[in-house]
Amino acid sequence: MADISVKFAGLEFKNPVFASSGPITDGPETIEKCCIGGAGAVICKTVITIPELRVYPRPHDFSLEKFGLKNTGLGGGKLFADETPEVWAKEVLPRCLEICDKHNVVYIQSIMGDGTNADSWVALAQLMEQAGAPALEINFSCPHSSAVVPMTGAQLGQNPAAAKEVATAVRKGVKIPIFAKMTSRNEDVDLVAAACASAGVDGISVFNNPVGTWVDVENLSYFGIPVTAWGWGGAFMQPAALYKTVKLHQNPDVTVPVYGGTGIWSAEDALRFILLGNHAVQLQIAVMEKGYSLLGQIAEGIEQYMDRKGFASLDEMRGKVLPQFISNRDVPPDKKGDVIISIDEKNCNGCKRCECCMWGVIKVQGGKAKTVAIEKCHGCGWCMSLCNQKAMQVIKKSGEVVMKF
Repeated sequence: MADISVKFAGLEFKNPVFASSGPITDGPETIEKCCIGGAGAVICKTVITIPELRVYPRPHDFSLEKFGLKNTGLGGGKLFADETPEVWAKEVLPRCLEICDKHNVVYIQSIMGDGTNADSWVALAQLMEQAGAPALEINFSCPHSSAVVPMTGAQLGQNPAAAKEVATAVRKGVKIPIFAKMTSRNEDVDLVAAACASAGVDGISVFNNPVGTWVDVENLSYFGIPVTAWGWGGAFMQPAALYKTVKLHQNPDVTVPVYGGTGIWSAEDALRFILLGNHAVQLQIAVMEKGYSLLGQIAEGIEQYMDRKGFASLDEMRGKVLPQFISNRDVPPDKKGDVIISIDEKNCNGCKRCECCMWGVIKVQGGKAKTVAIEKCHGCGWCMSLCNQKAMQVIKKSGEVVMKF
């Protein structure tokens, strides 16, 4: 049976599926549910020094499934701890830590200070360390705080110099491992991650959500409450998060382990990030919708995949796909006609989805898809991506397979 435990930053995790900071980790009750549900670690709700950000709109979290958008939602307020740092350190953290220890789950405390006031970050980090937190995640990712404090959360996560200044101060201020959480709003997230790595952080956490809002057409209204800066997360974010994950691992200055991801709803989703090099993944919105047991189900799914593929440990599997990615400038400059579609008629069920071909290359005749104008084929692969029968592949004229399902 495959070993799905993972070690980094001096910490040992029984599995690579973490519950990320947010509503599902807002205190002892929810953290216990994460532990029972099968998490390898919990990143507890962010404790903050800014009183104005401990006031919440009600209601504050919404699925958009009723509007036809599956696996996506908006979250607008319940992202920080209600309690002051002092109350959290004295009353909440010890109870959460006791629960995690009982279930052999690693506890990580998320914190956020006052903008670029490094002293506020250090004082908060030291308070949590003294209360017994085994590790810290410094929040350079939250999208909601800029209206109150101009340079904190995601604003820090878009500014390498500012992020490095704060990370350096926190690193000097505490002895326990610290991780810097990145924002998805930064196109050059690897530069911020590299700056944090140079500041001495022990790892990089990815990613928080972008912002969005929604309109309820039937009721001629906003949906939820009238703010335009909701955190907008879901499965749709996965391609962007995977792209930025590749950037992180390809940057030689990101010298520390990376964990996390965005848009993870299944073991297959989690595996994508691990195959690109991440040490672990993290979930939030999917657990809110599907329940805490999803954490354990994903861990079990990873283990089953590893057994099926013959991987004995996560170390053997991690990053297997990463070397296959190349720069755009290195992609072979194939001309039109060099790469074409090939059809395996025995697998075709005649569904006609491939007839959407923009150039009329494919028609279904006699119940089977056929190339009726192969000279027009652009080799784009669109028809293949719509085929659920594994009846198509993209090939070169030589017969070499370029892409298949």
